[in-house]
Amino acid sequence: MILLRDFALYVLPVLIALGGWLHAFSLRKQARRSCAHSSRAQIALTPRRAMERTLTVRRNKMAHNLDELNSSVATRDSETSALQ
Repeated sequence: MILLRDFALYVLPVLIALGGWLHAFSLRKQARRSCAHSSRAQIALTPRRAMERTLTVRRNKMAHNLDELNSSVATRDSETSALQ
């Protein structure tokens, strides 16, 4: 009976804590793998190519915004001339 009580008081909590730590480490390893997998494409780019890619994306966004601005100005001008 004393052996069962000692097991319940000392060994069982250690086993449960050990299982929790193992589970936490497996989740951490899994998260590292998924993070490394998503960043491999970015690592493959050299800094120069990454900068060129960033600049291209920004130029495209600026061109799109400029087109929207020009179309809104043209719409406003046509509405103004229609009212006169």
